Amino acid sequence: MEQGFIDILKRLVKEQGSIALTDAKKCEALLADFTKNEYKKESRLLVQAVEAGVAKTIDGAEDLAACKKAKIRELEEDYHLSPALAADIVNVLALVLRGDTTKTEIEIPAAASTPVKGKLTLPEGAVYEGYLIDGIPNGKGKVTKTGGLVVYEGDWAEAYMHGKGKFTWDNGDVYEGDFVENLHTGKGKKTFANGFVYEGDFVNGELHGKGKITLPNGDVIEGDFVDDTPHGKVKKTALDGTVYEGDFEGGKGKYTFPGGNTYEGDTANGKMHGKGKFTWADGDVYEGDFVDNKRTGKGKYKWADGDVYEGDWVDGKMHGIGKKTYSNGKIKKGKWKDDEYVGRGLFGL
Repeated sequence: MEQGFIDILKRLVKEQGSIALTDAKKCEALLADFTKNEYKKESRLLVQAVEAGVAKTIDGAEDLAACKKAKIRELEEDYHLSPALAADIVNVLALVLRGDTTKTEIEIPAAASTPVKGKLTLPEGAVYEGYLIDGIPNGKGKVTKTGGLVVYEGDWAEAYMHGKGKFTWDNGDVYEGDFVENLHTGKGKKTFANGFVYEGDFVNGELHGKGKITLPNGDVIEGDFVDDTPHGKVKKTALDGTVYEGDFEGGKGKYTFPGGNTYEGDTANGKMHGKGKFTWADGDVYEGDFVDNKRTGKGKYKWADGDVYEGDWVDGKMHGIGKKTYSNGKIKKGKWKDDEYVGRGLFGL
């Protein structure tokens, strides 16, 4: 484990006591807080060891050396961790909880040269069927849960889901793609039971990198993803053909509508909102304020025939004080209501 993570564990125990690493729920919550959600893989492995009682046993062991060897074997056999990884976890816990600086290692026997087909019963009744090397999943294999659900089918390396594979959750979500040490990392496709479908990059089990997500209503979002969420510049194509290109969480963007109309400017919550310019396919142009997709505030509308209105708008209509100059030179200046001129305003304005 990285020194930065070990330093965090030392600080955690110093401030919270050994219970911070012996109580699983407390440990998980404190790690999320102290690591600021970094070191996710290390945190997951450590919590797994705490749940297994490894940390508590180490904290109270009289014969620490013998205890460490036993716990390394336990993590290997019960949780199918590699010998090196199991030893790393145990050594770190002994260092942080007991100040033990010795490195306990388990001799790793040479792997058989030829994988053989076999079957293993895993924790909670799941069954592995596939290729084994010295009793450890290596090569092609699948895990079936009690009841017949195939949880994972694909490549394995040293008891890890590693390579290409397909993983199915109890709720019906399905992932197909690359795995690195049990985590979806690389290229893949995840189909959610609620109808969402994501294709693209994954990092440590999360949607992260370049990708495309199709929503249940048929809309498609393409672009960058960070921690399972679209981030930054994206392209969203709606089922009706409307295309949005710009900032995902609101900012600057452009809408292109099926009939040829376009909008460029400020957006918020998926709507035209702020300052912007709307151009109709027939040549009309509006520049000014928008609120929730409607012309509201100050703005200028120029018709294709040459007429121009500048002034107040409410809910897409000329409403308030404004001036309309017609192409023939005629001018109407004053109060407007629901697109209708109602005369001069106060003081002749």
